[in-house]
Amino acid sequence: MKLFRFIILLTLCLSLCACSSYKKSTSEILDRMLSEFSDIPKGTIYYKNATEDQEGYLSPFLAEALYGTSAEECFTLMEDYSIYLSSFATPYEIAVFRCYSATDAVRLEQLCRERADIVSVALRYTDFYKLCQSIRIVREGDTVVFAMTDDPSRAERLIKKLI
Repeated sequence: MKLFRFIILLTLCLSLCACSSYKKSTSEILDRMLSEFSDIPKGTIYYKNATEDQEGYLSPFLAEALYGTSAEECFTLMEDYSIYLSSFATPYEIAVFRCYSATDAVRLEQLCRERADIVSVALRYTDFYKLCQSIRIVREGDTVVFAMTDDPSRAERLIKKLI
């Protein structure tokens, strides 16, 4: 009887652990963030699994233009990503990266900090420079989120809630 109770308890614990380990995909996190920011302009979403002939394909050329020369190396650390880039009317950006490990996420966080520097230089003498001060980069475990919106505290709260 004790063995039977132990097996039932063990099964219950394992099923609870399995349910609690569910992680939202990068596209689920990005979609939720975009839905929370209703004033965000139209743009393009890039996905890791998109192929060259599909919409949403992030070419190596565009990846390097966005993230610099270390992009190719860092993109190999990613299990998945979803990146929103607004139209050129207003430069909003939200990128969600899921790495293979937390150690890889630390390296990717650095790539996002370099991206923030690139954006700051590019927007320095424009009306959009204030968005550079609102960039938020959040790393939690194996997930990194880069968000450039006009409401940084709201973005950061939402990111922490979703990852």
